[in-house]
Amino acid sequence: MIEKIKEVSKIITNKVSSSKISLENYISTENMISNFGGITIATSIPSGPVNSFEENDILLSNIRPYFRKTWFSNMSGGCSTDIIVLRANTEYILPKYLFYIFNTQHFVKYYVSSCKGTKMPRGNKDALSDYEINLPDIETQQHIVDTIGSVDDLIENYQEQVKKITFLSIKIFERFEQDSNLKFKDAFDIFNGGIFKSKDYATISEHKLITIKNVDEDGFNTTQTSYLSDQSIDRKYLLSIGDILLTITGNIGRCGIVDEDNCYLNQRVLKVDCKSKLYIFCFLLKYKNDIVSLGRGTAQENLSINDLYLLDVNNSISEISIFGNYDYLFYKLVNLKLQIKKLMELKKTLLIKYFN
Repeated sequence: MIEKIKEVSKIITNKVSSSKISLENYISTENMISNFGGITIATSIPSGPVNSFEENDILLSNIRPYFRKTWFSNMSGGCSTDIIVLRANTEYILPKYLFYIFNTQHFVKYYVSSCKGTKMPRGNKDALSDYEINLPDIETQQHIVDTIGSVDDLIENYQEQVKKITFLSIKIFERFEQDSNLKFKDAFDIFNGGIFKSKDYATISEHKLITIKNVDEDGFNTTQTSYLSDQSIDRKYLLSIGDILLTITGNIGRCGIVDEDNCYLNQRVLKVDCKSKLYIFCFLLKYKNDIVSLGRGTAQENLSINDLYLLDVNNSISEISIFGNYDYLFYKLVNLKLQIKKLMELKKTLLIKYFN
């Protein structure tokens, strides 16, 4: 049976006072993770009323929908007006089944095509409401939800392990730091990406060009990727799995760990290296705000490499080498990220199987 979204769900616009909301249950586009990655804890709450949501509601970012910021709520709370709250009519559709529909590439393409605006494109709510879906019986819906949900459970488990290892690593790093006069330029080696022109690009290829847009608030992300032609690749810019990147233009200070093959580094993204991978990762996370504060410019912030070079490092070269004994934690992180990547591909295959 074919139905429209508006026939099996409704957009919720109820309000709640922000005084009744905490950082833990306030959702904005800033603390939603791209590529259906969930949420993080908010850093601030606006004053006045905000939109309310309940457990099992679906929250969909209506700004730049191509970032795929969609979350299935496991609690009640408040959210930004830039987020659409949908509530399933459970007489016809399971909430999680509706959520998985919004995870499909077909829906994302459809909704992105409805966007208005260029710098900050917004989705069209009428287009969302009119999107047609295949609606099997509840028993079939439950089977699909259970199948895809089992993969989601594994992904969430691995993501939780990533958070725990990252937290533990930062704690070890903070205890390990000493007083030192070392500077960034003495502790770390950096490599800037190449300059590629429009003629070097391909519509699709196996060679992914990693730019500032591929290092987001959640780290390394190839959802929105440009491609290089076979003739234009330069292997000196080829990245390896486990390389650590730092953005120096736009949203400067973001770091990510490469977890895919065939990635080539573009300019304004640095590859950072030293005697300990975990030391680099912890340093860039802990001192992100210090790095961001070095940015200059109005329309678009830029980080001068010379300014970055002068950043203080609180360990000696020999101490950083010793910290390398903890690098096994870093490689656990990399392995977990690779497992998550495989599970995400499996989930994508299941979405195509059940919804296309």
